[in-house]
Amino acid sequence: MTDAPIDTSLQKRYYSGMISYLVHLVRRRWPGFEQLTDRERALLISDIALVSLSLPLGVLALAVLAAVSSPALMRSQWPAALIILTLGVSLTHIGFFQILGARAGEYSYTGATLLPVLANAALLLFGPSSIWLILALDIPFYFPRLRHAQSAPQRWTLARNWLYSVWNVPLSMLLALLVYRLAGGVIPLPDLSWRSTLPGFLAVLASLVCQMASLILLMAIHQRSLRALDQPATPRRRWLTLRFSLIAEISAFFGIMAAALYSQNGVWGFLFFMLGVHLVSLLARRLSKAAMLSQEQSREVTQLERLGRAIIAAPPGALDLPALLAEYVPAMFRYRQIEIRLFPDQTLLHLPEGQPAPARAAWEWLAAHAEYCDIKVRQTAPWEDRPARDRLVLCPIMTSDTGQPLGGICLTEETNIFEDLAIDLQPPMQTLAAQIASALHSVEAYRRDLQHQRVAQELAVAGQIQATFLPPSLPALSGWQLVADLQPARETSGDFYDAFDLPGGKLGFLVADVSDKGMGAALVMALSRTLLRTYAYEYHAQPDDVLRIANRRILADTQSGLFVSAFYGVIDPGAGIVTYANAGHNPPYLLRNHGSASTAALTQTGMVLGVLDDVEWESVTIAMQPGDMLVIYSDGVSDALNEADEFFGEERLRALVEQHRSASAQQMLDAIVETQRRFVGRRPWFDDATLMVLKRE
Repeated sequence: MTDAPIDTSLQKRYYSGMISYLVHLVRRRWPGFEQLTDRERALLISDIALVSLSLPLGVLALAVLAAVSSPALMRSQWPAALIILTLGVSLTHIGFFQILGARAGEYSYTGATLLPVLANAALLLFGPSSIWLILALDIPFYFPRLRHAQSAPQRWTLARNWLYSVWNVPLSMLLALLVYRLAGGVIPLPDLSWRSTLPGFLAVLASLVCQMASLILLMAIHQRSLRALDQPATPRRRWLTLRFSLIAEISAFFGIMAAALYSQNGVWGFLFFMLGVHLVSLLARRLSKAAMLSQEQSREVTQLERLGRAIIAAPPGALDLPALLAEYVPAMFRYRQIEIRLFPDQTLLHLPEGQPAPARAAWEWLAAHAEYCDIKVRQTAPWEDRPARDRLVLCPIMTSDTGQPLGGICLTEETNIFEDLAIDLQPPMQTLAAQIASALHSVEAYRRDLQHQRVAQELAVAGQIQATFLPPSLPALSGWQLVADLQPARETSGDFYDAFDLPGGKLGFLVADVSDKGMGAALVMALSRTLLRTYAYEYHAQPDDVLRIANRRILADTQSGLFVSAFYGVIDPGAGIVTYANAGHNPPYLLRNHGSASTAALTQTGMVLGVLDDVEWESVTIAMQPGDMLVIYSDGVSDALNEADEFFGEERLRALVEQHRSASAQQMLDAIVETQRRFVGRRPWFDDATLMVLKRE
């Protein structure tokens, strides 16, 4: 759909009469219609068409229901009606769901509950009058959402779903009741005998068929509306939605058992059964959230990895960063609008095209504060005086040399009107910002090289770029001390370390060493660091899986013949547990502060990365008591040479750490660094030396 008049183009298509009229009517009544994207306009018109169809059907269904209902029955059974309403409200608030799609405007939410169990049980116990109770449950579900809807499209979507329920629920349940009576069923359902349950089974089956037929009808109308407005249909997504809805509706068969339990065992047997239904619903809801989170993280990690490899593969002189961002970022996040900008006003990416830019005040605030900011719906941003209508996330892009804001990422996410499903966007957005900063530094390095044509300056700039991969500060962890230091032998280093927050309050830490020096090792270090950190977020509780998957990607993306030794661990601060995997790295020293105060070496649990593809690593878990300390180092520490060609050596290093076992982490690191400097003297360092010290307070 374009900005040109739609009526003329739609006249050439079937199904255009009602659609063209609706478009004309909406354009006249609602000026904001033109500010929507093509996809949003099409979805809005489709919702309006479905509402127009559902209104007369709803009136007719309610009239038929009123004619066959017996209000006196519900008045006489008011305790049971109150129980049904209470259970129904509870079930509507613990529904489960699926989310399909990846791009803005191209994803859909499908929710379901186990309310059919309760609805069919009530129908078999109290007849058609119970249908009013099920319809009444829509009031506490839809009305608060209609009141808090932030936009007209959201309100029309809610109205579409509500009106669909108004006519579909009575239609399917009355049909089920008709089949039940024709099959010889009696109300209330007396027991679970075959003679009693067969009519109930046929009734639920008829209701299920009616539900699916109604859903197929509405989805067909929706798809035809999209085609009439020149928007692509999604047959695969329609099939997945139908399958999900069918699985949810099948639960209605358990309503037969619930009704029989009420008849035979009274209200307590019924309530006990419904308690089990609630537990199943809660489990399904938790699984839905876990699946959604996994889907989001998998998509983010995949796109970040692809973008990182594309940036590394592109020659700095030919790096088209806006084109790469336009290719990989749209599938990275769910967004209503996203913009990536370099200060003061250079735009690298703006999606969707043609939409107004984010408020200038937001960019000014980000440039002044340079911190991650996540403004939820109905929260007030620091630069605004009214609550936000959509979720707004800001993330700065920082320079590597001065630590000043270079630019930022601004993402607007329309809140789901059915569920509070806000996902933590900080890790992927900060990783994206770091990749952009690294790419910009790479381009800047290349420009400097062209200007000066000196290798020394190229290496110096490369060192500055590489420094962006090291964390500017290590995360603070309550009850723990964590410090690190890296002494490069040249302008660029093959060593690196990292530490980052993980889900569940855990912390990942890493020390690694590429087998060479110079630019080649630095490039392999950049790729390895990106891969290890990326997969650490995905497999945050499995260090062996992080090394295994990263090893495969290193072998697939490089042919340098270099290998990487790495020690990767995950801290569970509350439990005092460290889980690690050692890929051919120097065994760190674990100094105990209890018992015999022994010192243990955490030996290798697998070979180095980047040699063989089909290799496995083992994860090892250790408990660190208060006062215990872990000293991790690269071979540049133990192999340091002095002016007399003597190695510093493992024995001297071990004796040094044991001598300072009662020191703080910073004191231990300072003691090792200062001792080595005195040992090396004026002799240049011939290998990179990295130290990390972890201590439980």
